[in-house]
Amino acid sequence: MSYAPIRKAPLPEPGISPGGGQARVLVIEPDDLFREWLADLLKEMGHRVETAASLAQGGAKAAQGLWDLVLVDMRLPDGSGLELLPQVQRLPQAPRICLIAPGDTAYEEVPKAGVAGVLRRSASLKETRALVTRALAVPGAGRSPVAFLPLRLEEVVGRSAAMRPCYEVLARAAGEEGPVLLVGEAGTGRGLFARLLHAHSRLGRGPLVTVSAAALGENSLAPASPWPALSRQAQGGTLFIREVEALSPEWQRSLASLLSRRRAVPEAGFRVVAASSRDLSALVREGAFLKDLWEELSGLTICLPPLRERAEDIPELAFFHLMRLCPPGNWKGLAPDVLEALVAYPWPGNVAELVAVLQQALQAAGAEPVLRAWHLPPELRPARTPVPEEAPAGVQDPGPAGVSFREFRRRVLAQAEKAYMEDLMTRARHNVKEACRLSALSLPRLYALLKKYHLRA
Repeated sequence: MSYAPIRKAPLPEPGISPGGGQARVLVIEPDDLFREWLADLLKEMGHRVETAASLAQGGAKAAQGLWDLVLVDMRLPDGSGLELLPQVQRLPQAPRICLIAPGDTAYEEVPKAGVAGVLRRSASLKETRALVTRALAVPGAGRSPVAFLPLRLEEVVGRSAAMRPCYEVLARAAGEEGPVLLVGEAGTGRGLFARLLHAHSRLGRGPLVTVSAAALGENSLAPASPWPALSRQAQGGTLFIREVEALSPEWQRSLASLLSRRRAVPEAGFRVVAASSRDLSALVREGAFLKDLWEELSGLTICLPPLRERAEDIPELAFFHLMRLCPPGNWKGLAPDVLEALVAYPWPGNVAELVAVLQQALQAAGAEPVLRAWHLPPELRPARTPVPEEAPAGVQDPGPAGVSFREFRRRVLAQAEKAYMEDLMTRARHNVKEACRLSALSLPRLYALLKKYHLRA
């Protein structure tokens, strides 16, 4: 049996507990595929998850930790999940309990005392998310309700596990006005996250003032301290400082003093977001960065992963930027060999380099409707890539006049995904484990795509 994919759904609101961490969830489920699918979904929702496959394992794990929610199957190989209810309810900080029931179980058969909800195996992705959210919001019974801070991330691409902590800290920072430090290589999206921080904060209606620390230092007419003037410009909004490590020692001291005063008088009225491509703690140890400034900035730190550490996001990123770069009426698709080459490349320039590569490929493709491997720069092409005299027909242009962008994007994604999955299973000789290795897809995700496009494993 396969289950619905979870990574194409809009990013859920990250779960933040009052202490600043995620909810802790224990899943006790004997079916390997369903257990992995459910764990992936809970992690996508921002929670920390542990799993067990039997009554004995589940009982041992339940006794070892503090849990916010326990999901337990009613039918386990060594007994009934109902046998765990008294043990879990006697824990010092009793978690909420949801039962996992077969689709044919009548609601009247499920005990209601001390149970926050029942998850049917036939439940949809939306129903499962709603059940977990409701269960964690139930008052009483041990721990405080989990608070969800809404994030408007419809246009943000990237749902990989590597990006999850970034959204988690962003959700926490949305309700605060203290400094935030963005750390990541060039091209990882530090400017994007600065805009997201600004848009989600109480100061989002004010100005977003962006300044380059390196450019400030190169300005021979710069004042002894630029912060008074920049503070006035950013009043009621956000001051975003790029490459903060490039500030002179004198300006580092004056910025640390400014942040210290703002902490004492928080109604000063603007937020500071700093970005760096370097590990500032290492620079502090080397004496190359002021310790006081690092301590002021690093209270909330978002570490943006390089693209090579989030390869599963590359296909969606490629489609997103391709749709943005294509002129109206000249929409293009991506062939499977292009997706394979993009995923395999290490991307030293990160997302910015990916966008530049797509621009080059579009120019090379001209009027052809599909980007192929021979349209890529030489360093990205697979070995022995043939360049035919006439490119073969591929994905048909699915964007007739009057079709919405969302519908067009859905069609292109569906066609390219199906072509990729057909090629993947052929290369893997229909071996599921080999397909997972080649594609970096999780087993539930692979099965869901096979089911979606009616392909055999």
